[in-house]
Amino acid sequence: MRAHPRITGTGAVSCAGRGRRALWDAVALGKVCTAAPARVALSGEVGEVDLSALDGVVPEHPSPAARFLAAAMAEALDQAGALPGRVGLFVGSAPGPVLDLVPGLAAITGPIVLIGPGDAAGNLALASGANAIAAGEVDVAVCAAVAELAAPAGRELPAEGAGVLVLEHPEHLDARGGSPLAVLTGHATGADPHHATRPRPFHDALVSTIRGAAVKGVDWVCAPTGAPVETTAIAHAFRAATPAMSTTRSAIGHAGTAAGALAAVVATSALVTGVVPDGGALDSPRPVRRVLVPAYGLSGAVCTIALATPHG
Repeated sequence: MRAHPRITGTGAVSCAGRGRRALWDAVALGKVCTAAPARVALSGEVGEVDLSALDGVVPEHPSPAARFLAAAMAEALDQAGALPGRVGLFVGSAPGPVLDLVPGLAAITGPIVLIGPGDAAGNLALASGANAIAAGEVDVAVCAAVAELAAPAGRELPAEGAGVLVLEHPEHLDARGGSPLAVLTGHATGADPHHATRPRPFHDALVSTIRGAAVKGVDWVCAPTGAPVETTAIAHAFRAATPAMSTTRSAIGHAGTAAGALAAVVATSALVTGVVPDGGALDSPRPVRRVLVPAYGLSGAVCTIALATPHG
């Protein structure tokens, strides 16, 4: 029986601030963290990271993306604790020197896998890391995605940042006496070659990955962008039994390549706290034990991941 990898650390950098707590508070309290652009010459609202928040945390570097990734990775690794064994790195990112600061944070003794940019990159990084653990290639998979605003993004509320999650084989985790935050219970990937940026009318590929990852018992769907492709596919996949759904975009904007990883960080925080982040819309908290994070990316790459509390 395939052992589900455990999530033992998360880290984030977003326009909500540095750290997973800042991200969680923004989503849970319904904060709107997008603002007028300053560093990047873009029109409209931009979810731009305050680089000064990273000073003293990670070294200076000409690439903001490298600093985003390093800060989020440092937080995730600190929470996970000492990580002996074979460690692999799986990162969704646009081309560039995004990995320059990684050697100062961890000894990557396993494979380093770079995944091309797109909204599904974070989910694909998690799926790749989970597959590597299942195949016995690594004991630990550091999975991440990072995005940097540098030019007009062609989407509403463009944003930037990084999300990092540490996955571990359960036997490796038990041997070192660690504790899991959550479990990655399933994932499914696919492709929709209908169009470079538009899915098939009924979103068949994303629907298939949602059903492939998990449908029964899902309490909440954390949609990275809240785009029609996500909401429509979720409705088709679940039919009459559609669970609660919300998106991180309303708080931190559309983080592009980092969107899925940041949504997964929020999903993990929800499982740790045991409640759906409702943005202050509900009178009483809604409990959560199982979460789906679906994503549709450029060129039709689709991937859905399923997370659950350590005890199901």
